[in-house]
Amino acid sequence: MDIEEVERILAKQYQQQMKMDEMKGHARLYLEKICQDIFHLGLPDMSLRLKFFRKLLEGRIEKEHVEMVLSLAKEYEFIPPIPRSIKILERHHHPFEQ
Repeated sequence: MDIEEVERILAKQYQQQMKMDEMKGHARLYLEKICQDIFHLGLPDMSLRLKFFRKLLEGRIEKEHVEMVLSLAKEYEFIPPIPRSIKILERHHHPFEQ
């Protein structure tokens, strides 16, 4: 889950009673009470994202197009930092299928 977004939503519930710093502190405590095992994972670097994206593209488009798309993805850095976002985009929109 996006812990910052959850904290923001929880803090919004308390916005009229406290200052922003206090709200975020209370939101974090509330979240830690519900989710006791929180693991902060780093985002994959560009090489891992490209590797994952390659697996999604292979078999869907021709090999030379895969290389072209990956080259553009690397140059313009348009691959989302979270692999799940790439997978969701691929699954729902099928941008490489006709």
